[in-house]
Amino acid sequence: MYTIISPPTAEPIAFAEMQTHLRITDSNEQTDVERYTRAARRYAERFMHRALVTQRIRTNLTAFANEIIMPPSPLAQVESVKYVDSDGATQTLATTVYQIDTLSEPGRIKAAYGQSWPSIRAGDFHPVYVQHIAGYAAPFTCVATTNICTVASRTYSDGDRVRVSNSGGALPTGLSADADYFVISATGNGFQLATATGGGAVVLTTTGSGTNFMGEVPETIRNGIKILTAHWYEAREPIIVGTIVANVPVSVIDMLTLYRLPETD
Repeated sequence: MYTIISPPTAEPIAFAEMQTHLRITDSNEQTDVERYTRAARRYAERFMHRALVTQRIRTNLTAFANEIIMPPSPLAQVESVKYVDSDGATQTLATTVYQIDTLSEPGRIKAAYGQSWPSIRAGDFHPVYVQHIAGYAAPFTCVATTNICTVASRTYSDGDRVRVSNSGGALPTGLSADADYFVISATGNGFQLATATGGGAVVLTTTGSGTNFMGEVPETIRNGIKILTAHWYEAREPIIVGTIVANVPVSVIDMLTLYRLPETD
């Protein structure tokens, strides 16, 4: 059982991009288009059991398990593991007690080698809970004069390999989509990017436009969201001239099914 405690701060498809897809020029439609896009993103996430843009999740557990499954995917980082001990006090588990698997889908947590889970208070509904970040892409901003990028929703470490993407505008000049970059000079949520491990910082001459993302939402998923948004935008009523509107287009289901994960208990 998981709860979204901090939803995405940006959508994977900006209004400008969706406006082009819909072939509309009237910006007065922006509010409605953004609502349908947001709803389509949520539909896609629930259908696939995934998070597209980074969001903070709290997973509630009835007990520690040999492997703690961490939906939705992809798991980006674990912020804390807390539990109610046998005396009824809430404790934060040391990071040395557990290991994290971000490569599997969904991600997993298990006790580290030579470690064991602590005792918890019996009888509580959810005495164990994990706070973590999930999502393919995280919105970021940058400062051209310092070449520093800032991501509010997650942290990176020196040497991390990342890619960048954009919706509704252009990336900061100096960065390119479909290119690998490496994090350097990471401090808190800020860092610089280099084209090689330990290399010099990429020089940024503009801050970009639209929404910049650290990471990429798969293009197939983005196309599915666009088609579903267009479907809901065009068919705003359940009945048109006495004809029942079709359900979610088959093409959307086909695209999203490629990334759909099985249900997890």
